[in-house]
Amino acid sequence: MDLSINGIIKSGVLTSLDSLTKYPSILTYHNLGQKGGMVDSLVEDKKFEGTVEITEKVDGTNFRVILWGDDYLIGKRDSLVYAKGDRIITEPCVYTVLDKCKKLMEKDFTYLTVVYGEVYGDNINRGSKQYCSDEKKRNFRVFDVARYSLKQIADILDYDITKIVSFRDHGGVPFLNTNDLMNFCEAFALERTPIWGTYDADKIPTQVEDTLNWMEENFTQSRSILGEKPENANQLFGRAEGVVIRTPDRSMIRKLRFEDYRKGKLKGWV
Repeated sequence: MDLSINGIIKSGVLTSLDSLTKYPSILTYHNLGQKGGMVDSLVEDKKFEGTVEITEKVDGTNFRVILWGDDYLIGKRDSLVYAKGDRIITEPCVYTVLDKCKKLMEKDFTYLTVVYGEVYGDNINRGSKQYCSDEKKRNFRVFDVARYSLKQIADILDYDITKIVSFRDHGGVPFLNTNDLMNFCEAFALERTPIWGTYDADKIPTQVEDTLNWMEENFTQSRSILGEKPENANQLFGRAEGVVIRTPDRSMIRKLRFEDYRKGKLKGWV
């Protein structure tokens, strides 16, 4: 099989590549209760260990850029929406991705590289209220990058879809580690999702109410604002949706949304 992007399309295995390159579902840190909020037990009963990186959870739309050789595809979370050279763009957010990834698209990649990020801002979820001033703006920020060798792709694309999904969702994705991700983004002038810092995992609370207090003390103000704060800012403007905590090698990733924890507290953590 010709393993270029064009060859994959012609070979009828584009669905496999699409499935492989979707970002794995991120688990919550605490379990979700019957009343819709967090409860006082950790998902899979797993704590973080060592050091972790904490980034802002941006409230937008997940996009991925799949690059191989001098060719590329762009996908949303669940589907591919653009290929290099398309003359008609039906998904407006693609313009934002193309604009922010210009240097990426000038590179000839020897590995199949997948760049994962969030398009956010005007008219996306609540983004126009959380992130935008009076001007209508959008942005694309990167949160992870994966890189596959030719042999890996040849092997994986030979799997059936069920096996590909299992590979993807159970730790198979070869993500760049934290340092390599930083270097990659600097090399291609890509903005990362805002980084709150590196933390000792022992200092991250495990009790659910302590976790909410910790989040509210440290992470309430968004660092993803587009433009200056208007004088007549609405109540949502500048609020962070939450955080994502990752180990440097991406072996454990968890999302923590303020809304889930506040609802859990309101419902009595049940």
